[in-house]
Amino acid sequence: MPSTTQTVLTVVIGLIVLIELIYAVTESRRRHDLVPVFAMVGAGLAVFWEPIGDMLIKAYYPGHGQDTWFTAFGRPIPVFVGLLFIVYMSAASLWLLRASKHGISAKHWWTCYLGLGVITSVFEMFVLSVGGKAWIYYGRQPLVL
Repeated sequence: MPSTTQTVLTVVIGLIVLIELIYAVTESRRRHDLVPVFAMVGAGLAVFWEPIGDMLIKAYYPGHGQDTWFTAFGRPIPVFVGLLFIVYMSAASLWLLRASKHGISAKHWWTCYLGLGVITSVFEMFVLSVGGKAWIYYGRQPLVL
């Protein structure tokens, strides 16, 4: 695990989680319920599916030198991935909670959906090209960009 990449990802994603948490608490107070906070907690718990997905797509996080969040099925999952799950999963949920109050057009939905797909793809390609092998893909991959 590249040390600098791991540290930068953990700090940057951690800051984004903190911003989202402040937003979720503020939104919870505005709504008078805990649904936005629960969305973040649920997103954090969803990371336990990561090892299964990694096995299916043949991805692996190098364990040597890794700051590990947890290990399951013999797969060490780094801290930055746990934080990234909170960002990925809860950001969409928080957006939907807020946007559903006023309605969401099909065009807006698909624009946001495709935009998120582009952002996640660019993020992954950027990290792997600049930051080294923070994760690797092995075996035959059906789609390679």
